[in-house]
Amino acid sequence: MRPIPVCIPALLMAGCATVHGDTLASQQGPGRPSSPQTEEAAIPAAEAGRPVDAPSAPGVGPRVKTSASGVTPAESWLPALGEAVRRHAEAPTVRTEVELAQALRDAGILDQAYDHYREAAQKDPREAAAWDGLARVWRDWGYPQLGLGDAHRAVWASPTSPVVRNTLGTILQLLGKLKEAREQYAHAAALDPAAAYAHFNLGVVCALQHEYRAAAEAYERALAADPSLSVARTRAAEARRRAADGTTGKEVTNERR
Repeated sequence: MRPIPVCIPALLMAGCATVHGDTLASQQGPGRPSSPQTEEAAIPAAEAGRPVDAPSAPGVGPRVKTSASGVTPAESWLPALGEAVRRHAEAPTVRTEVELAQALRDAGILDQAYDHYREAAQKDPREAAAWDGLARVWRDWGYPQLGLGDAHRAVWASPTSPVVRNTLGTILQLLGKLKEAREQYAHAAALDPAAAYAHFNLGVVCALQHEYRAAAEAYERALAADPSLSVARTRAAEARRRAADGTTGKEVTNERR
């Protein structure tokens, strides 16, 4: 199946209709946690519970000006997407399906990304990246409950992948299943101690459970793994302050089981 070139109006419509998450923040592009203005700044409540994604595909290149008509195929101003389209056209394999799907998702074209992830999963049900991508698309659309099954399938296909464990954790966290999310983040961090995203998310969940000492330690491990993740330093300091205030040990009463 050759993808239909996507024009700017369609891209804008797709962008307006989706929740980009990696605004569940992401290390693969737009949603990575932003650094605060100062190291001592408090964490806004709306930001404190956001998990971050493991990287899945390189970010897309810079845009170029549109044509005079305002209608330019997306792949012409997104070099990574254009290259993925070319490779897929030459050899529509499972791998190129996944690569194209990831490039489309990075561009915010989630409906076509979903189609290519699904095609890859149908071609090879053991392709963990396809199931993981489907789960992320459902989550980015704002329907994490519909991505839960795909996230579990990704883990079934690749149980030792920290990336798919992290994705499952983000979905469980959004569904309010903090205990299960914490287990997945801890598993991901154990599989890859250098995975800053897994340690960061573990810190997020520990903080949501009011276990601030554990949260601070997880944030500090995230910072050690990725010194550029300065927001982890701020959150670690905040967690240390809360722990010193004696606010640890509280149980979360609204967690859904």
